[in-house]
Amino acid sequence: MAMVGRRSAEYAVRCSSGPARTGPLGDGWRHVLSGSEGTLWRPGTATVEAAIVFPLLLILTLGAIQYGWLFLKAQQITNAARQGARIAILPDVTADDDVYPAIDALMTAAGLGSSGYTRTVTPGVLGSLGPGQPVTVRITLPGASVDIMGTGLLPTPENLVAAVTMAKEGT
Repeated sequence: MAMVGRRSAEYAVRCSSGPARTGPLGDGWRHVLSGSEGTLWRPGTATVEAAIVFPLLLILTLGAIQYGWLFLKAQQITNAARQGARIAILPDVTADDDVYPAIDALMTAAGLGSSGYTRTVTPGVLGSLGPGQPVTVRITLPGASVDIMGTGLLPTPENLVAAVTMAKEGT
């Protein structure tokens, strides 16, 4: 068999991109004409590059999923607080006990019914408020209860908080 450089013809047949040539860096390297003469290619380079890039892409993808989930839950908490405030400002509502069932129903519908959230209505006695006075509904949810990865790999907030203030309606 004829020799090509210092390699056998058998190796040249195995190479898919033409005959193997010994490059300036010795055996194991070959020239590839991919844009400019003299570009070096070494077997396994793509594997090493993939080993570097794939974990980064995986973290980026999981981060997008995690933060998307957190934003969804923050929006659902805000909606529950807004609905609680709408009920609290009605003229015939005199106690915050009328507001809590509406908040609890929306939190349960959002899958957060047993997540350890706290809800407060300020002021606590709604019957003493006159028209135009502010009523604030605040919901606090522990951030750990909505962390879908649970690995600590990505930073998450300690608490998700939603507070809505509306003016009490008149009679």
